[in-house]
Amino acid sequence: MRPTTKILLAAALLLPTLQVPGQITEEGWAQMEFMASEVGSFSEWEKKLDSSLALELRRWQEPERFAEAAPLWKAALLQDSRGGVLVRVEGVIEEEDLIRVVMERGSRTVVEDTGALSTFLRPEDLRVVAGLPAVKKIRPYFPPPRRVPTGEIPEEARSRGEVVSEGVVAHEIDDARVQYGVDGSGVKACVLDDGLDSLVAVQTAGELPAVDVLVPAAAGGDHGTAILEILHDIAPGASLAFAQWDPSQVVTGDRLRLLRDEGCKVIAMSVSSTIPLTAFQDNPVAQAIDELAGDNVFVFVAAGNRGSEKKGTSGTWEGDFDSFMVPAGNTHDWDGTNDNTNRILTDTTSGSPSDPTRYVLEWADPLGASGNDYRLALFNSAGSGLLAFSDEPQEGDGDPVEQFLRTEDDTDNQLVVTLVDGAPRYLRMTAGLGILEHGTEGASAGVQGAQGAFTIAATDVGTAGGGAFTGFANPVENFSSDGPRRVFFTADGDPLTPGDFSSTGGVLRDKPNYVGADRVSVTTPGFSPFAGTSAAAPHIAGIAALVLDVWPGITHEELEAVLTAAALDTEDIGPDVNAGQGIIRATLALAGAEDVFEDGFESGDVSDWD
Repeated sequence: MRPTTKILLAAALLLPTLQVPGQITEEGWAQMEFMASEVGSFSEWEKKLDSSLALELRRWQEPERFAEAAPLWKAALLQDSRGGVLVRVEGVIEEEDLIRVVMERGSRTVVEDTGALSTFLRPEDLRVVAGLPAVKKIRPYFPPPRRVPTGEIPEEARSRGEVVSEGVVAHEIDDARVQYGVDGSGVKACVLDDGLDSLVAVQTAGELPAVDVLVPAAAGGDHGTAILEILHDIAPGASLAFAQWDPSQVVTGDRLRLLRDEGCKVIAMSVSSTIPLTAFQDNPVAQAIDELAGDNVFVFVAAGNRGSEKKGTSGTWEGDFDSFMVPAGNTHDWDGTNDNTNRILTDTTSGSPSDPTRYVLEWADPLGASGNDYRLALFNSAGSGLLAFSDEPQEGDGDPVEQFLRTEDDTDNQLVVTLVDGAPRYLRMTAGLGILEHGTEGASAGVQGAQGAFTIAATDVGTAGGGAFTGFANPVENFSSDGPRRVFFTADGDPLTPGDFSSTGGVLRDKPNYVGADRVSVTTPGFSPFAGTSAAAPHIAGIAALVLDVWPGITHEELEAVLTAAALDTEDIGPDVNAGQGIIRATLALAGAEDVFEDGFESGDVSDWD
């Protein structure tokens, strides 16, 4: 059981080394204590709600009391005209009573998989649904944002093949295709993404051939169209297929398996940042990627645009919990100087009602089995007002996650982490696409950290000056997510380093792996130039399709060896957490593949290659 706020306060006041920081005022701490006290009095049905959702329902019932105790706090929720809140219901969804009650009381219900559904529920209906035994958790939900086209196909692109990614030259793909006589023929190259609104128009313009749409796009926009266009520019002979990703990790994992079963050998996946992160344990999507790797189906994942420590753009903090006692509890010292606030220097997302910023605290406990209880709070710049708060009870069967959504600009606001009960753990804090005052390495996580994924960072194609990449003159983009990825648990939750859940434990995975071009030209409306690691991933996926044209039976291990030998060093000398092995040169990749394939030498040992 978690201790009450009063017990925490008493314990803190007895400590002889008690210090009080200046960033959060007494008024601010009092507001956090008020919210913690409310959480401590939750009923059994309220405990099934996300803490911010349950607190918001209480605020609606007692607005004056909350306005006096925490005047700036409010939860980010999406509502319909009935007063219903869009939520994600997690549990045994196939349970007949659950489906019946939700269909009766909910609105616009979508069943994601056997473990979750989304629906609008009014406050009185939330109580009924939460009381069902089959329900495990109900959380606020925002659908993925629509990436809507912002223009029309340029007139100059209406004749066949007028627009080609500059990455074709920068990665030496044009030279490689001519030299080795390949174009990806016989290879099925696929995309798991969202948005095909302009697919027909782009095909009519001659920029894309037929695409086998296995699962139609549902999210709207044209992100998927732009990814397909780059993939086709790189490997024009490859056949193309597409499947829509899904908010459900289970369904997205199954979509990857569907692509494999339909003959895809190369998959570009540039929606990795949209899938909820589980940094320290592989989620179902990462598990599917590893499964496909074992079948020699190659998944190229965008590293994400969460910044890096080296570039001063990190929106991630990772490290051991460092205790700093204050009257409000056992807070985390972010930098070893008794600073228990982490200021948001820049909120580059400036959250909106349609696309909120997600703040997530994770720690090194297995999913569904956390007995160490943390709390996450966001204060205003003066430290006098609580803006957001998450306090889920972790009592041995909870997830090691605290999170909340924000629809306002949080520049200069301050994050505070508190250990309520339990043992110190290795922590991870992420602030959407914002930049933190105290930032570290380790932005790549979740799907991006999958062992079997080829995780791709981005470099501006403009640095090649219209020619080929040369290496150190082509640094990684400032926003490109860095690594490495530290993992503490197997997919089943078994510890990899039993008893050590600190910075000396776990297993490090080298991420990202390689670098691809971004800021490239495409025909797809609203995406030219196409910037971000989303654009980089299909460049390297396309090169892999060319390698498969040369060496159809190549294994995952052998492809990794070929690509590594073809990488141009950039950023730090040797492999590093920003660029991995470096920028891929298609000429070297095909040379290596041809040498090995023709010589019958398929061990993956490339130590003697030039």
